[in-house]
Amino acid sequence: MKTVLSILLLCLVLLFSFCAYQITNSEKGENVESVSWLPSTASEISYYKRFSTKAYEFTISETGFLKWAKEKNYKIEPINKVKSNHRYKLLLEKPYPDEYNYEKLEELRKGKAEVYMYYRMVYATKGYYVQDLDPGTSGGYVLLYSTTNNRAYYFWSAN
Repeated sequence: MKTVLSILLLCLVLLFSFCAYQITNSEKGENVESVSWLPSTASEISYYKRFSTKAYEFTISETGFLKWAKEKNYKIEPINKVKSNHRYKLLLEKPYPDEYNYEKLEELRKGKAEVYMYYRMVYATKGYYVQDLDPGTSGGYVLLYSTTNNRAYYFWSAN
């Protein structure tokens, strides 16, 4: 009986250790040439992945982006007003080196600019966008593609 309890306790400790590792472990990269989970045409890839959150951005042609989005069944729509998304840097360590620039945001709203990006967020007025959020868990994803700088910005959270 003691042997069974010892084995059970060991299994519980291993399971707890594995779960703790998965929750706290993160993977990140900046300006990586390629990753297995993005198309081979993607470049300048930066990302942060953790148990319940993934964020990445990458350069890709509009044609390449549309093909990839179709393969992934993302129901993207053309942008018809200012859209935003979190950047992977939002998940990096704080403090953030910059804040909002309200003048640049106003230029976007007035149509004087097409893309504005800073450390935590990106805003665009030309490109493609899809948002699929679950109101019950506050989880889901946002995907934004700027045709101005040919960059895609993806952010997913489980909650």
